[in-house]
Amino acid sequence: MFVLATRQELAGWSCAHEAELELVALLSAERVRARMETAEQQLRMLNTPGALSLADHLHDAVSGASSSVLWRDGVRSCRGAESHL
Repeated sequence: MFVLATRQELAGWSCAHEAELELVALLSAERVRARMETAEQQLRMLNTPGALSLADHLHDAVSGASSSVLWRDGVRSCRGAESHL
């Protein structure tokens, strides 16, 4: 069964996603890092060009960041790549 989402449902999911991204600022660096590492693995399993590109961005952010500010910047830098999935 294929169900089309209404504009209102899509807008609601978009707002929820934005809230998740804003909450990153309240999380510990360790928790953000763990989630980014998990997301990287999940994206690599998709094995599409867009997913692999986003996984590479996450990997770079996790590898090079040492403070929570850099972690949050890494998450925010990946936001633009989401549209390529």
